[in-house]
Amino acid sequence: MKEQRNLFLMSNSTVKHYKDTEKGGWLGAYKKEFLEFIEKAETNKILFVPYARPGGRSHSQYTSDIGGVFKELGFDHLELTGLDSIENKSEAMDIIKDKSYVTLIGGGNTWQLLATIQKMGLVSSFVQAINDGSYMMGISAGTNIFGGDIAPTNDKYVTHLDSTRGFDSLNGMSITPHYENGEWYIDDNGKVRQHSGESMKDRAQEQLRLNDLGIEKILGLPVGAALEIHGVGAEMVGGRDLYLFEKGKRNEEPMKITEYELFLLLDQQITK
Repeated sequence: MKEQRNLFLMSNSTVKHYKDTEKGGWLGAYKKEFLEFIEKAETNKILFVPYARPGGRSHSQYTSDIGGVFKELGFDHLELTGLDSIENKSEAMDIIKDKSYVTLIGGGNTWQLLATIQKMGLVSSFVQAINDGSYMMGISAGTNIFGGDIAPTNDKYVTHLDSTRGFDSLNGMSITPHYENGEWYIDDNGKVRQHSGESMKDRAQEQLRLNDLGIEKILGLPVGAALEIHGVGAEMVGGRDLYLFEKGKRNEEPMKITEYELFLLLDQQITK
């Protein structure tokens, strides 16, 4: 039942423009909320999913890197287990659904992440765990996979997928992490310039208008933003606006949404 879902979905792990501030560093934009979410699960055991392989690093190296970051941040009370260390499929399925763990799906390449989970036959285990109320967290690619379809990802296509369907934990909405509504960038000399190509807004609109994947709604999750969901209740974390694109509505123009509007949307999606 999706009324039981407990999710903490982060756009990204580090915000570069927060460097040298209290929000700088890994999870700096929502470190407090990250730890509070784990406390709500009443456990200190973290199941880390390293399959997105940022930079092409190995599963074991990625898990080790996250363990090192936890130590640097003073998260010594957290016990980290890499899903890659569970070689038996049946045991992997069991630990994903084990509510004594909070699952953290790391960022990297969404295509690689979903391909690995599909190959291991674990998609249904994740979906069942979400619907049963297990506490689940995602970062970047690890957030994108919780949507209805991963196609709105910013990641490069690196491997074939039989299906681009995600966990569909938001009942039809897909997610674009790292979303920015503007058309500006910083050049090699540190000057702000207007982007001449497609903006992220353009790409989201194009995807809704042209896709034949059944994507009807895309939620733009900006850099430094996170979304905490318990049942149909949603809290926006990080102080950034979230944007909703809907196929056939407002000419696919993005709409800023409030927590209340998100609650109504989640409730409507569940009960319709």
